[in-house]
Amino acid sequence: MLQTFLFGSPFYFALTLGIRLITIYFTVKLIGQDFVKIFIQSIKIISIVSLAIWLFQTFGGYGVLMTIASKFNNLGVEANDVLVLNRPSFIIYTIQTLDKGQLFVRNSGPFWEPGLFALYLNIVLFINLFINKKIFDKTNLLFIICIVTSFSTMGFVTLILNLTFVALLNKAVSLPKRIFMITFLIVSVPIIFSLPFMHDKIEENYSKSNLSYSRFGAAIVHWNIVQDFPYTGMPSGEELMSKFYSKYANNISPNGITAMFTKYGVFVGFFYYFLLYRCCLTIMELLGEKKKGYALFIILVVVLFSETQGDQPMYWAIIFSQFPLENYLVRWKQYKRIKLYNRYLENKRLSLAKI
Repeated sequence: MLQTFLFGSPFYFALTLGIRLITIYFTVKLIGQDFVKIFIQSIKIISIVSLAIWLFQTFGGYGVLMTIASKFNNLGVEANDVLVLNRPSFIIYTIQTLDKGQLFVRNSGPFWEPGLFALYLNIVLFINLFINKKIFDKTNLLFIICIVTSFSTMGFVTLILNLTFVALLNKAVSLPKRIFMITFLIVSVPIIFSLPFMHDKIEENYSKSNLSYSRFGAAIVHWNIVQDFPYTGMPSGEELMSKFYSKYANNISPNGITAMFTKYGVFVGFFYYFLLYRCCLTIMELLGEKKKGYALFIILVVVLFSETQGDQPMYWAIIFSQFPLENYLVRWKQYKRIKLYNRYLENKRLSLAKI
């Protein structure tokens, strides 16, 4: 609203944002205490389907998939964008074509690019590792395999972070397994980071950190924008954004961590991350590991480094999930207190009866 009054941003941006947030909130409220379970199960089903299709595409089914995809129209307002047209989709799966010099087909799942698929896989992997208390159960292995087949740089980095957190923080993991995992990570991490798609991508982003079209460069551009618009964020609206953005950069790479501050300003940006952190504490308390909430928060923030998902419906749904989950936790604590008190009364009654 401030952007509308101060900069003339279209009012419908504020209106649609409000409608979207209200819709997400009530959807999450309807789901209630089952949000985490449904979130994990949804990604699990997506993973099974996408892995089967990816295998089919990898081992000769590319032509068949392209024929199927040609029967569907790409969804979304950017359906005619060149990037979208080069990534044909048939709703449940997005086909990644092999670029020149690329050795592997990347698994995108139903998302428009593999890094976005890896983002949500890493989130559910972290949570599920603390639910099942096992590292290599079927579901966790499924998530890990899908992350690997995405060949996403940030997906691999976050996967390593995930396994490190589990090795150090999950008390359910036995000491021999922890030692094995830590040893495995120490040996494998240098090998993983030396892989062409990892090494080249990281080196490219770091070497171009002074340019806007790199993750680090985007953070610098965002910092410059925040200095000019600290309280309100960048004016919304395609015309206004292109006008103001041209002052800072001709093109900019996604960096979701800092993008929230450019969009809404410093105060709303920090409040957003406060709510996200609070949500992580609530989710981990549900799993009996409230003190590990900071680790989930780190995962949720790190994956945003290469994706601008912080302002998208799924992240808002995660944030809003803390409210029905908190209500459930309050009711559960009350139930335990009542049960404990009734047990105390029963023991008291039995002791008096003996007298």
